[in-house]
Amino acid sequence: MSERTSREFEPSKEQEPSVESTVALRFMRHAEKEKLDIPDDDIPLTVPGRMNAWRKGTRTHAKPEVSVAVGSPKKRTRETSAHVMLGSRVAPHADLEEMEREIARFLKVGKKVMTDERLNLGAVGPVGIETNKSYDENAYFRYLAEKSDLRAEELHDLESGTLKRYAGNVAELIQHYLEISDAFHGVVENDSEKYKKYSNRLERYLGTHVGIQESFIVKVLEKLSEDTRRRVFIEAYPNGFAELQGMNIDISTHGRERTIFLTYEVPDKSGHPKTERIMFGADVLEQIIEERYQFEQAVAEKE
Repeated sequence: MSERTSREFEPSKEQEPSVESTVALRFMRHAEKEKLDIPDDDIPLTVPGRMNAWRKGTRTHAKPEVSVAVGSPKKRTRETSAHVMLGSRVAPHADLEEMEREIARFLKVGKKVMTDERLNLGAVGPVGIETNKSYDENAYFRYLAEKSDLRAEELHDLESGTLKRYAGNVAELIQHYLEISDAFHGVVENDSEKYKKYSNRLERYLGTHVGIQESFIVKVLEKLSEDTRRRVFIEAYPNGFAELQGMNIDISTHGRERTIFLTYEVPDKSGHPKTERIMFGADVLEQIIEERYQFEQAVAEKE
């Protein structure tokens, strides 16, 4: 991260710090996938899965003109995020190729559906095998949160997804959007009318897999010493988020001040969803990324 984006945004003295801009990141687990004997990257959503993603999109009211759908290299994540971004602009049963054709009708240059490896599952090494087995025991995410890092060091596993690896990847991705928010805010300040009809927002819809965004949430809570919230979250989601469930990150810049908010839901005692909203700084992202780096060093050096 550059020196400028590692601290609060500082507009030039000539500019009036009166405009607020937001980069909104909407992470979600993909919808239901097909059970097909084809390469995992190529497995699409089921028709009901597409329709559920479409329904989520109609409720989300995304603004495709200022949005991008991002997913892992696995097709099902991009189908999910594209449906949520496009909402009622496409048919409920549309597959990825149909959505990309629809996008091409109103977008002359560039792409609206992108791939980012940081949203992907880790390789299935020894720890990955153990993690996958725990899914049938309703303990997939509990294993990630409580055992995966230690087991990777013990087994010298350089490939499998673990808590620190997943959290570091997501933190790095959010850090990338911090840099984008810096440039975007400059555009908004210099031309306050350009994005006014979009509420001075950029939106990104990010499809990923079970355990990945959850790992980031518990790491943020750990860094903020929110031990009770961390414990409650793991207990609420021992197997990770359900399909289409996820977290929100809002990067808001107003004058000289930048704030980052993490929003997610946990069920209350009666089972109804309760919204948790946590504010944190760029330093938390840096700590999580550095911890991943130190972890990789430790695993690599383990004999």
